[in-house]
Amino acid sequence: EAAGKAADVLAAMEANGGAVPTDMLDAMSAEQLGDVVHAVEEEVAHMRAEIEAERKRIEAMPDGPEKEAALAALAEKEAALELKESELAALKEYQEHREEEAAGKAADVLAAMEANGGAVPTEMLDAMSAEQLGDVVHAVEAEVAHMRAEIEAERKRIEAMPDGPEKEAALAALHEKEEALALKESELAALKEYQEHRAEEAADKAADILSAM
Repeated sequence: EAAGKAADVLAAMEANGGAVPTDMLDAMSAEQLGDVVHAVEEEVAHMRAEIEAERKRIEAMPDGPEKEAALAALAEKEAALELKESELAALKEYQEHREEEAAGKAADVLAAMEANGGAVPTEMLDAMSAEQLGDVVHAVEAEVAHMRAEIEAERKRIEAMPDGPEKEAALAALHEKEEALALKESELAALKEYQEHRAEEAADKAADILSAM
Protein backbone atom coordinates (compact mmCIF):
# COMPACT_ATOMS: atom_id res chain seq x y z
CA GLU A 1 0.00 0.00 0.00
CA ALA A 2 2.82 2.41 0.91
CA ALA A 3 4.62 1.65 -2.37
CA GLY A 4 1.40 2.43 -4.29
CA LYS A 5 0.91 5.71 -2.40
CA ALA A 6 4.57 6.60 -2.95
CA ALA A 7 4.16 5.96 -6.70
CA ASP A 8 1.10 8.29 -6.75
CA VAL A 9 3.01 11.01 -4.85
CA LEU A 10 6.05 10.78 -7.15
CA ALA A 11 3.83 10.81 -10.27
CA ALA A 12 2.13 13.97 -8.97
CA MET A 13 5.56 15.56 -8.31
CA GLU A 14 6.82 14.68 -11.79
CA ALA A 15 3.63 16.11 -13.33
CA ASN A 16 4.16 19.38 -11.41
CA GLY A 17 7.84 20.09 -11.97
CA GLY A 18 8.92 18.44 -8.73
CA ALA A 19 6.53 20.42 -6.50
CA VAL A 20 5.41 18.53 -3.37
CA PRO A 21 1.68 17.61 -3.64
CA THR A 22 0.78 19.11 -0.24
CA ASP A 23 -2.99 18.44 -0.57
CA MET A 24 -2.31 14.75 -1.14
CA LEU A 25 0.20 14.57 1.75
CA ASP A 26 -1.87 16.71 4.15
CA ALA A 27 -4.63 14.10 3.83
CA MET A 28 -2.28 11.34 5.08
CA SER A 29 -1.64 10.47 8.72
CA ALA A 30 1.89 10.91 10.10
CA GLU A 31 2.33 7.12 9.91
CA GLN A 32 1.17 6.94 6.28
CA LEU A 33 3.49 9.80 5.36
CA GLY A 34 6.37 8.01 7.13
CA ASP A 35 5.58 4.85 5.16
CA VAL A 36 5.64 6.80 1.87
CA VAL A 37 9.01 8.41 2.70
CA HIS A 38 10.37 4.99 3.69
CA ALA A 39 9.12 3.45 0.40
CA VAL A 40 10.87 6.22 -1.62
CA GLU A 41 14.06 5.74 0.45
CA GLU A 42 13.99 2.02 -0.40
CA GLU A 43 13.47 2.80 -4.08
CA VAL A 44 16.44 5.22 -4.07
CA ALA A 45 18.65 2.65 -2.29
CA HIS A 46 17.65 -0.02 -4.85
CA MET A 47 18.40 2.33 -7.78
CA ARG A 48 21.80 3.25 -6.26
CA ALA A 49 22.75 -0.43 -5.84
CA GLU A 50 21.66 -1.23 -9.41
CA ILE A 51 23.69 1.68 -10.84
CA GLU A 52 26.78 0.67 -8.81
CA ALA A 53 26.57 -2.93 -10.07
CA GLU A 54 26.04 -1.70 -13.64
CA ARG A 55 29.03 0.68 -13.40
CA LYS A 56 31.31 -2.20 -12.31
CA ARG A 57 30.01 -4.38 -15.15
CA ILE A 58 30.67 -1.63 -17.72
CA GLU A 59 34.19 -0.91 -16.39
CA ALA A 60 35.10 -4.54 -17.10
CA MET A 61 33.88 -4.30 -20.73
CA PRO A 62 36.38 -3.82 -23.58
CA ASP A 63 36.33 -0.37 -25.21
CA GLY A 64 34.04 -0.07 -28.22
CA PRO A 65 30.52 0.92 -29.34
CA GLU A 66 28.87 -1.57 -26.91
CA LYS A 67 30.63 0.04 -23.94
CA GLU A 68 29.73 3.53 -25.22
CA ALA A 69 26.07 2.56 -25.48
CA ALA A 70 26.14 1.02 -21.98
CA LEU A 71 27.70 4.21 -20.56
CA ALA A 72 25.03 6.35 -22.23
CA ALA A 73 22.29 4.14 -20.72
CA LEU A 74 24.02 4.37 -17.32
CA ALA A 75 24.07 8.20 -17.55
CA GLU A 76 20.29 8.12 -18.11
CA LYS A 77 19.85 5.91 -15.02
CA GLU A 78 22.03 8.30 -12.99
CA ALA A 79 19.89 11.26 -14.10
CA ALA A 80 16.75 9.34 -13.03
CA LEU A 81 18.37 8.60 -9.65
CA GLU A 82 19.28 12.27 -9.19
CA LEU A 83 15.66 13.25 -9.86
CA LYS A 84 14.39 10.62 -7.39
CA GLU A 85 16.87 11.82 -4.75
CA SER A 86 15.70 15.44 -5.14
CA GLU A 87 12.07 14.25 -4.80
CA LEU A 88 13.00 12.30 -1.65
CA ALA A 89 14.74 15.38 -0.20
CA ALA A 90 11.61 17.50 -0.87
CA LEU A 91 9.37 14.88 0.80
CA LYS A 92 11.66 14.73 3.85
CA GLU A 93 11.61 18.53 4.10
CA TYR A 94 7.78 18.49 4.05
CA GLN A 95 7.78 15.72 6.68
CA GLU A 96 10.17 17.65 8.98
CA HIS A 97 8.14 20.86 8.61
CA ARG A 98 4.95 18.96 9.45
CA GLU A 99 6.56 17.31 12.49
CA GLU A 100 7.77 20.71 13.75
CA GLU A 101 4.29 22.16 13.23
CA ALA A 102 2.72 19.21 15.08
CA ALA A 103 5.18 19.57 17.98
CA GLY A 104 4.26 23.28 18.23
CA LYS A 105 0.54 22.51 18.20
CA ALA A 106 1.03 19.69 20.73
CA ALA A 107 2.84 22.12 23.06
CA ASP A 108 -0.09 24.58 22.77
CA VAL A 109 -2.64 21.81 23.47
CA LEU A 110 -0.72 20.50 26.51
CA ALA A 111 -0.26 24.05 27.86
CA ALA A 112 -4.03 24.61 27.53
CA MET A 113 -4.69 21.30 29.34
CA GLU A 114 -2.28 22.14 32.16
CA ALA A 115 -3.90 25.58 32.53
CA ASN A 116 -7.35 23.97 32.81
CA GLY A 117 -6.73 21.13 35.25
CA GLY A 118 -6.16 18.55 32.53
CA ALA A 119 -9.40 19.29 30.63
CA VAL A 120 -9.17 18.63 26.90
CA PRO A 121 -9.30 21.95 24.94
CA THR A 122 -12.11 20.76 22.65
CA GLU A 123 -12.49 24.10 20.80
CA MET A 124 -8.79 24.07 19.86
CA LEU A 125 -8.96 20.42 18.76
CA ASP A 126 -12.33 20.75 16.96
CA ALA A 127 -10.68 23.34 14.70
CA MET A 128 -8.06 20.78 13.57
CA SER A 129 -8.44 18.30 10.73
CA ALA A 130 -8.35 14.59 11.63
CA GLU A 131 -4.80 14.44 10.22
CA GLN A 132 -3.62 17.46 12.24
CA LEU A 133 -5.13 15.92 15.38
CA GLY A 134 -3.37 12.64 14.55
CA ASP A 135 -0.08 14.53 14.18
CA VAL A 136 -0.57 16.16 17.61
CA VAL A 137 -1.32 12.79 19.26
CA HIS A 138 1.70 11.31 17.48
CA ALA A 139 3.91 14.17 18.77
CA VAL A 140 2.70 13.67 22.37
CA GLU A 141 3.28 9.90 22.04
CA ALA A 142 6.86 10.59 20.91
CA GLU A 143 7.35 12.96 23.87
CA VAL A 144 6.03 10.36 26.32
CA ALA A 145 8.28 7.64 24.83
CA HIS A 146 11.29 9.98 25.12
CA MET A 147 10.48 10.79 28.77
CA ARG A 148 10.04 7.07 29.58
CA ALA A 149 13.41 6.19 28.04
CA GLU A 150 15.14 9.06 29.90
CA ILE A 151 13.63 7.98 33.24
CA GLU A 152 14.62 4.35 32.65
CA ALA A 153 18.24 5.32 31.89
CA GLU A 154 18.31 7.63 34.94
CA ARG A 155 16.89 4.88 37.20
CA LYS A 156 19.69 2.49 36.11
CA ARG A 157 22.31 5.19 36.69
CA ILE A 158 20.97 5.88 40.22
CA GLU A 159 20.80 2.16 41.12
CA ALA A 160 24.56 1.92 40.45
CA MET A 161 25.33 4.87 42.78
CA PRO A 162 26.62 4.27 46.31
CA ASP A 163 24.13 5.07 49.11
CA GLY A 164 24.34 8.60 50.46
CA PRO A 165 22.95 12.14 50.11
CA GLU A 166 23.81 12.32 46.39
CA LYS A 167 21.76 9.17 45.68
CA GLU A 168 18.89 10.51 47.81
CA ALA A 169 18.87 13.79 45.86
CA ALA A 170 18.98 11.90 42.54
CA LEU A 171 16.03 9.69 43.63
CA ALA A 172 14.02 12.78 44.65
CA ALA A 173 14.69 14.35 41.21
CA LEU A 174 13.73 11.07 39.52
CA HIS A 175 10.47 10.98 41.47
CA GLU A 176 9.63 14.45 40.12
CA LYS A 177 10.34 13.28 36.57
CA GLU A 178 8.08 10.24 37.13
CA GLU A 179 5.28 12.53 38.31
CA ALA A 180 5.72 14.70 35.19
CA LEU A 181 5.57 11.54 33.06
CA ALA A 182 2.39 10.36 34.81
CA LEU A 183 0.79 13.75 34.07
CA LYS A 184 1.88 13.61 30.42
CA GLU A 185 0.52 10.04 30.11
CA SER A 186 -2.86 11.10 31.52
CA GLU A 187 -2.97 14.02 29.05
CA LEU A 188 -2.12 11.63 26.20
CA ALA A 189 -4.88 9.22 27.32
CA ALA A 190 -7.40 12.11 27.37
CA LEU A 191 -6.33 13.22 23.88
CA LYS A 192 -6.65 9.67 22.55
CA GLU A 193 -10.11 9.38 24.10
CA TYR A 194 -11.15 12.63 22.37
CA GLN A 195 -9.65 11.33 19.09
CA GLU A 196 -11.53 8.01 19.34
CA HIS A 197 -14.80 9.75 20.22
CA ARG A 198 -14.36 12.10 17.25
CA ALA A 199 -13.58 9.19 14.87
CA GLU A 200 -16.71 7.34 16.07
CA GLU A 201 -18.80 10.49 15.60
CA ALA A 202 -17.42 10.93 12.06
CA ALA A 203 -18.15 7.27 11.23
CA ASP A 204 -21.74 7.66 12.51
CA LYS A 205 -22.21 10.82 10.40
CA ALA A 206 -20.84 9.03 7.33
CA ALA A 207 -23.22 6.11 7.95
CA ASP A 208 -26.18 8.51 8.27
CA ILE A 209 -25.25 10.24 5.00
CA LEU A 210 -24.92 6.89 3.18
CA SER A 211 -28.23 5.60 4.50
CA ALA A 212 -29.92 8.86 3.43
CA MET A 213 -28.60 8.52 -0.15
